[in-house]
This record gives sequence, C-alpha cells and structure tokens, in this order.
Amino acid sequence: MRRTASQAFVLLASLGMLFGAVPHAVAGWPAMQAALAPYGVDAATLGALSAGWYWGSIAMLALSLVALFTYFDLRRGRATARRYGLAAGGAYLLFGLAAYFGRGHNPHFLFFVVLGALLCGALLVWPAPGERGDA
Repeated sequence: MRRTASQAFVLLASLGMLFGAVPHAVAGWPAMQAALAPYGVDAATLGALSAGWYWGSIAMLALSLVALFTYFDLRRGRATARRYGLAAGGAYLLFGLAAYFGRGHNPHFLFFVVLGALLCGALLVWPAPGERGDA
C-alpha cells in the first residue's frame, strides 16, 4: 500500500510540475508583459524580464522531467534516483516558501509549496528496494 501511494504521489507531483511549466511559458509572459505595458517599461527592461521569465519556465520544465525520471528509475529499483527527485522537489518547496512570504503571502506560490512538499514527502516514504512497502 505504501509503495502504491508513494508512486501515485510522485507521479502526480511530477505531472503537476510539468503541466505548470507549459502554461507558465506560453501564457504567463504575455500576461505579465500586458500588465507592465501601462507603466511604460522600456524595451531593454522588458527583454531582460522576458529572458528571466523564460529561463524560469525552462527550469520548471527541467525540474519536472527530473522528478518524472526519478519516478521511472525508482520503479526500476534504482534507489539512488531518490536524491535527484528530492533536489527537484526541494527546489520547488524552497522557492514556493520564499516567494510566498516574500511576495505578501500571494497564494499563487502555494502551487510550488504543495508540489514540492508532495514530491519530497512521497519520495521520503517510498520503500527501499527489498522492503515490502505494504506497511
């Protein structure tokens, strides 16, 4: 039972991270750019912000793939893969907490907190190879 729940939560968190990265890149920047338009932000600043935004989108995509590959490696019994998923989940969790508290408790950032905590929690209880995992 524990193995099945852990697997489901790791997969759920990985897919949540993946499906969050795509709209972040596709819809997020145009919305942000439109929100900045009334302030007359110059082209150089918009270009720098755009580069940072898309870098964040690529990082989100990469971390989601690390989490997804961790899932498949753990299913194959490669216990050392756990550390990579913990790094990805930890990055999401730490960013989410820092942004949540640093940006006036904006609930948008709880998305990162929830996915990071879900991934890390599920990986920490994923049974080691040879352990029954039904406790």
